[in-house]
Amino acid sequence: MKLNIRLPEDRGWVYEQFNYPAGELQVRIQPDKIKQLCESTEVSVTANIRRSEDLIALCLLTDALRETLQGRSDMELVLPYLPYARADRRFVDGDCYALKVFGQIIDGLAYSQVVTLDAHSPHAKKCIANLVDVSPLPLINEVISRIDPRTVILLPDEGAARYGLKGALQCTKHRDSKTGKLSGFSVPSREKFGEAHNVLIVDDICDGGGTFLGIAEKLEDYGLDLYLYVSHGIFSKGTDELRERFNWIFTSDSFLAQHKSVSYMPWRNSGKGL
Repeated sequence: MKLNIRLPEDRGWVYEQFNYPAGELQVRIQPDKIKQLCESTEVSVTANIRRSEDLIALCLLTDALRETLQGRSDMELVLPYLPYARADRRFVDGDCYALKVFGQIIDGLAYSQVVTLDAHSPHAKKCIANLVDVSPLPLINEVISRIDPRTVILLPDEGAARYGLKGALQCTKHRDSKTGKLSGFSVPSREKFGEAHNVLIVDDICDGGGTFLGIAEKLEDYGLDLYLYVSHGIFSKGTDELRERFNWIFTSDSFLAQHKSVSYMPWRNSGKGL
């Protein structure tokens, strides 16, 4: 029997979490769940890590599970959105290498495999042992089928070329490595789109949305219907401006953000927990 535990959603049900007066975190398996855990043959922990405290909670929960299971079950870790994947280098002198440090912590938890969706950086597999990077292509193909099979795919930069989407057009963007600010976009000429009416921009992450708004502005006079797919919809500045530019926005359910103007698609059957 495989059991699925979700962090932080199962807090208060599968496990208890609290802070001591001095600030230290404590995690404890609920007494009525211990027997159920011991009868399992496989345990999958899905962790939605959004804060540093979530990472500490994962470490403590992992320890509590291992003590409870005593090696009786295999343990898998699912990180729907891979934290620190964008920090895959030292950008300037004095920088930390956050993805490497995060990987060392995850490797120390010794899960049999670590599953994620569409990791931002190719360095992720070098930094995290046993990483399984799930391709977003089935989701992208589903979006295309919803819009129109003749939809033209537009990639915002060279990084998105890793999807291997045949016939896709590509933009370029310029980003300051120190500040992260974007300074300009270049888009294909109108002739490159042919007789197409629908264009789907495809990328892995939408944070504030500046990349996609900038591209949409450049395409404003092309007379195209624009759509957006991102594997991870953070939408830290909301979706109001994006909705003014795009007919519709599609993303997976990997990130805990729900916006009424966005279509969320399940990327993995997560089960029902304990």
